[in-house]
Amino acid sequence: MATKEIKYNAAIFPKIMEFRLEPTDGTSGCSIELPRGVSHLYLSNLNPVYNSREIELFEKYANGMPFIDSDYEDIIDYVFVPIPRPSGSENIRDIMLEKFGIKLMTDGEKQWFEILEDHIPEIRANTWDCILVDLLHSRWNDVIECFDFRSSFIREADDDTGLRVSLGAYRFSFDATEQKLSNALRTAFFFTLAGYKFGLRKTQYACFEDYFDSEFYKRVSLVFSIWSNRKKPEDIRYIPLYDSFSNLTNESKNDLISTLKVILDTEYMAFDDKEMLKNHLIEGCNEVHTNPAALSLEQSLIKPTMNFIMLREKSKETMESALQLYAHKLYRDCANRCFYAMMFALKALLEDQGLLAAWETGVLKEHEWHNQLMSKLKSLVSSRVLAPQYEKDFIDVHDARWGCDYSIITFVEADARSCIQKMKNFYAEVERLTTH
Repeated sequence: MATKEIKYNAAIFPKIMEFRLEPTDGTSGCSIELPRGVSHLYLSNLNPVYNSREIELFEKYANGMPFIDSDYEDIIDYVFVPIPRPSGSENIRDIMLEKFGIKLMTDGEKQWFEILEDHIPEIRANTWDCILVDLLHSRWNDVIECFDFRSSFIREADDDTGLRVSLGAYRFSFDATEQKLSNALRTAFFFTLAGYKFGLRKTQYACFEDYFDSEFYKRVSLVFSIWSNRKKPEDIRYIPLYDSFSNLTNESKNDLISTLKVILDTEYMAFDDKEMLKNHLIEGCNEVHTNPAALSLEQSLIKPTMNFIMLREKSKETMESALQLYAHKLYRDCANRCFYAMMFALKALLEDQGLLAAWETGVLKEHEWHNQLMSKLKSLVSSRVLAPQYEKDFIDVHDARWGCDYSIITFVEADARSCIQKMKNFYAEVERLTTH
């Protein structure tokens, strides 16, 4: 038992039900709030010898003392543990209690609750989960408040209650949209913590709190981009794009592409944040590509998805370069960028159709010569994926670029304007064909 009493706010632990015994023989009954009472029971029975570090951390938390990196690291260790799932009892009452990791003890007229030994890792993780969410409340709340989630929220019930957010593990709202947003933000929260425990990025920061503020902000930015562009009110979840690609194994290619399109096209994410995300995607692709054990994941999901997205991004960026060159009357250079914008769009379409070559060994680059791309373009037309007009436009811009780059020719504003229009039309058609 702890050597001294530590006072704390029990409301940080959720209460979803109460178990109460009301004896009919005149003896005293007993009750417990679940799961709140289980966490209280666990903390009350911490042993000063075996749990001295937990007692020290809990006392610091209860007294509002500042935490250092090693404190956060130890708490994260308590939360991120493999949790066993013991088999249930046959008695209905015992099944309910066992679900929360406790059992009812009886000795004559006395009754009390006791923690089941094999549930301790689960109870410890759940208890410190609640403490950690509360400990970092001001930090995660400040980050979430940077984004205007409220502006596109309409509560299902017709009342004046504003949008609420909870990072707790248990359901707190009957509004499906509100609850799913909180679920997405909670997932972002724990992926942030997992990155600190298992990732390498923490070395880029001076301390845990700096790491948390920056890395959680990135992940909330992803959630907000999806939230702001969702098709259905409740269509919101977190995608771990800043984390190991091994977490994407349950994603479908089309769903992941749709999400990435929303994020990278949205006006709600700053340009620097988009560039940061793209760099993380490239890092993730490199990790998968250099890991022989991840070959199946690369071929089935990562390469088809990320290669398509990055080629689409290159096409968009090159289109913007073409427009800038046209605005500055650099018409020959404009023709060059128009062609490459169309080529990147063509490669994105080929990737979508499963016709683009695999990445080369050790390099995120597929081996496709220009004449091979032209041949595959013809195949798209002959198979009626693409209309003949787009092949003609592609060849026209290709020839214009070739003349501007390697010959002395007259190339005026009207010529450049024609290339730009064909480029825009080609990109728009690829977008239409690759929207699933």
